[in-house]
Amino acid sequence: MVHVDHTDGTLRFRVTDDGPGFDAGVGGAGHGFVNMRGRPGVVGGTLEITSGAGGTTVVGTIPGPT
Repeated sequence: MVHVDHTDGTLRFRVTDDGPGFDAGVGGAGHGFVNMRGRPGVVGGTLEITSGAGGTTVVGTIPGPT
């Protein structure tokens, strides 16, 4: 499921699934999560990835122009 909200000049998004999840603390061989977390930070945003037996959730914010 994808949820997007834009209030007070900030874009907020949440992507969730109900899959088996994974151990978010264990790094893989690629750079996917590093790249995903870094991109919002370039513009002052945030990205958080949580995962467990019930699925995975990615939540992020991106501030609007000032």
